[in-house]
Amino acid sequence: MALISTSLTFTSECSQCRKPLPVNQASEHTMCTNCWQSVHTPQALWQVIISRPLVEASGMEPETDTWASGILGEVGNYRLTFGNMAPRCGSCGTLWNLEDLFKIADRGDAKFSCNTCGAISGVRKPPDWFNRVIPFAVLLVGETAPNDDGGAFKGGTDGISIWCYHCGGPLPLDGSSRTVKCRHCGQDLLIPDDIWQRLHPVAVAHPWYIILDTGDVTALLPEDIDDFIDLAALPDGDTALIWEQDSEGCIGRADRTGGFRWLNRNITCSDYARLLYAPGQDLLWVIDRDEDIVQAFHADTGSPAVAIKKKKNKPGFITAIDHEGIAINTDGTLLVYRCWEDDNYALRRFDEKGKRIRLWPDSDDAELHKKQTEWETLGNRPSRPPEGAWITGGPDNMLYFIDRVNGCYARFDRQGTFQGLIRPDCEVVAKIQDCGISGDGSVFVLFDHTKKINHINFSHVGRIKPDGSFKVLAGPHAKENRFSLGTDMERMSVAERGEMHICNRDFDNFRILAPDGSLIWRSPGTVNEDQTRADELAEALGEMKEESSS
Repeated sequence: MALISTSLTFTSECSQCRKPLPVNQASEHTMCTNCWQSVHTPQALWQVIISRPLVEASGMEPETDTWASGILGEVGNYRLTFGNMAPRCGSCGTLWNLEDLFKIADRGDAKFSCNTCGAISGVRKPPDWFNRVIPFAVLLVGETAPNDDGGAFKGGTDGISIWCYHCGGPLPLDGSSRTVKCRHCGQDLLIPDDIWQRLHPVAVAHPWYIILDTGDVTALLPEDIDDFIDLAALPDGDTALIWEQDSEGCIGRADRTGGFRWLNRNITCSDYARLLYAPGQDLLWVIDRDEDIVQAFHADTGSPAVAIKKKKNKPGFITAIDHEGIAINTDGTLLVYRCWEDDNYALRRFDEKGKRIRLWPDSDDAELHKKQTEWETLGNRPSRPPEGAWITGGPDNMLYFIDRVNGCYARFDRQGTFQGLIRPDCEVVAKIQDCGISGDGSVFVLFDHTKKINHINFSHVGRIKPDGSFKVLAGPHAKENRFSLGTDMERMSVAERGEMHICNRDFDNFRILAPDGSLIWRSPGTVNEDQTRADELAEALGEMKEESSS
């Protein structure tokens, strides 16, 4: 058990009276103590406003917090204070012991008193819907409405007396109604404002606490990222990710709990970095042509393995600068398609330590023919791919050249022997944005469809089998899995079993698809945004239908 205590102070705006509305509990309805109307605060609202701050809070230094504010149509103005803060008494500031809080909640008690000052506070396990907002939440502490009925703590009647204006008899007070009936003369009377406010004190926003149990996870997946860069699918279903956040380079290994098994911050990387996984060595390579640095990390722990910096013009080591493509073979060797200032292009191969080796075992690189290669004239042991082609690694140490426009591809074995040219029927493909090869030799592509929907480019994924047959697997134009994958998607990595890991630049769209295109998993941020994507697609289809009918 790895516990993190996050604090939250949340104020929105009452939809009825437009007064500030303190939200001091995890509830889908909150009572406004100004107008006494129940305000709808649904799960979707919590996901939009609260999920990201609490993920951020979980990664903050202990006993630090920050704030955020904004405007949202459903709640008007809102303000949050959130941080990595231990739970404490709101009256005297005494810190509460987490073990004791869990024992109280396990007994089924909804309230407990502070051992120092006696103030009453709430404790409970989160409702099921709240676990979809924050998957790791295990305890809620310090709420003012722990029974989740949308109410607020009510003042007591001790010390409050009121008499009938007509007969002078004592009036019953239970706070349930502003109007009371005198038991002696039968007259209905309105409770004065000062008495009513003592019975129902106006609520103010105060900190309450969400306790997270992250287990083996070292950090939570962010809801969004300033600048997502690249990803690599790993054999056990995990995903390696690199990105920049607040100008800080990061690399991490994410699993399907919504968190990172490990996370390294402050690494050197830029927008031009690419991430490759070497299964034989279980290494993650980061090759950055802008920073001219090549790094490798152990995929199981994240610890650094190799770092080769500023090696331009040193032919004995791998260099990232001026590359036009990179690939990795299953034997762990790296290929870089280099470009020099004199318009000289050539493939170069490096071993798992980054040292230069022969491109093809039986040929000296200096003897390889370096003129422009055409698809129609491909042969054994090429020194460069055709113009505009990608290079990527496949199973059994195969090297692939792939045309981004029509999906045409060629294969070469580790000896450089030409294995043939495949020309699939990809008429619906306008442009391939990214691709990957599965263990059976299928080429999976993330592509722009030739047919836009109301002028919007909805992304699709497809599969080219080794026999050249092509099928659209997912996206609005697919026969099955006709859901929105998002628009203008650019990053995909394919696991050996054919699972497709895809992501956009904002990281609010990160999902894993099965080899048939069906959904396997979505990040919490993707879950929060997918209804918006579905609405965007429905609107585009509706407008296109209206245009065609008119």
